[in-house]
This record gives sequence, C-alpha cells and structure tokens, in this order.
Amino acid sequence: MAEEPGEPDGKAGTEFPVRQADIKTAKAYQFNLAIQRTWELPPQAARRCLRKWIAWAERCNMPEMTKLAKSVREHLNGIVESVRQRVTSGYAEGLNNKIRTAFRYAYGFKAKECRDTMIYLVAGGLSLLIQC
Repeated sequence: MAEEPGEPDGKAGTEFPVRQADIKTAKAYQFNLAIQRTWELPPQAARRCLRKWIAWAERCNMPEMTKLAKSVREHLNGIVESVRQRVTSGYAEGLNNKIRTAFRYAYGFKAKECRDTMIYLVAGGLSLLIQC
C-alpha cells in the first residue's frame, strides 16, 4: 500500500502545518470570491449578501476573517452605498501615483515650494499651450 505524500511512516490522519495552511488558503479564497460577488448585486441584495458573509466569517475558525467580519459590520452602510454608487478608489489611487511620480521628478530640489509646484504641474491636469 502506497503512502500518501507528506505523511511520515504511513501514519494517516496526521495534520501538518502545510496541509492546514492549504486548507486555510482555500477557505480564505472562498471568502474572497463570496465578497467580490456583492459588487454585481443591487444594493439591497448586496446588504443581505454581506450580512450572510459576516455571519459566515464570524463562525469560521480563522481570527483574520473574524476581524475582517467585524470591520465589514462596522462599515456596512458605507460599503452598501459604494455598491449603490458604483464608486471605486481608482481615481484616488491614480492621483496618488501621479503625486509619487512628481516627488521622484522633484528629487534634488531644495525648496518645498518647488516640489509642490511639480505636483501641481503633474497632477493638476494643466494643458499648457506653447506657441512657436
């Protein structure tokens, strides 16, 4: 009889941290997929789905998910409102990226005002017309 991979001396039923980590990873991925589906639902259905997700996450034996469930419960109204408005953080993240780029361009400038001017030029959306 062939031994199952990862089990010492044919002792079946011995749990290893790697095996437990794989199970937790798969379970966390299921939580991720379930919460992602709420963005496709109408607001009231999303609220019901999130409440079920919170109950599911609180019952699991993963402290990270329990902590996340508490956070989702505290911000439930805001999350449902963002589902209703179809608002994402993409604009803010894009603006933050432009500001970070401006900081790289402004490296070496002595004055803070020069750095701030660079940020306004890069992230301000100015279109400067140059006449030749």
